[in-house]
Amino acid sequence: MLLIGATFWSSSNLQNFFNTAVDSIEYYVDKSPFIAGAIFVGLAAVSAIISPFSSAPFVPFLVVIWGEMLTTLLLILGWFLGGVGAYALGRLLGSPLLSESDTLKKIQFYRAHISKKADFGLVLLFRLAIPSEIASYVLGIVRYD
Repeated sequence: MLLIGATFWSSSNLQNFFNTAVDSIEYYVDKSPFIAGAIFVGLAAVSAIISPFSSAPFVPFLVVIWGEMLTTLLLILGWFLGGVGAYALGRLLGSPLLSESDTLKKIQFYRAHISKKADFGLVLLFRLAIPSEIASYVLGIVRYD
């Protein structure tokens, strides 16, 4: 990331490209600010559900347009909604999709133990230790409340 930043800082052509891109994006954001915000929140949510997808390429442009605070708040909202979506997918579709495998027996074992015995601090550490979308799916599959 630092290398990319240094490259942009040292190249006037890349700075001009960035500024042109910001102007183009800003035109659409100014025409429909609510739709632009909803699209960005949706992209952030998708990035929290589908691991290889990322909304990060849009962040530098939107920080210039909206500022750090609003961009951060919209990112957090998207990530939160994506986490809820991943949890819901795990809860609703996890067991049916895994019913044909031996994994379901392990899930039922963990469902019986984690849901009743795990306190919030342990689950928080679990979420911090592994990628967020995986934690959301797992907690949904084991039906952690």
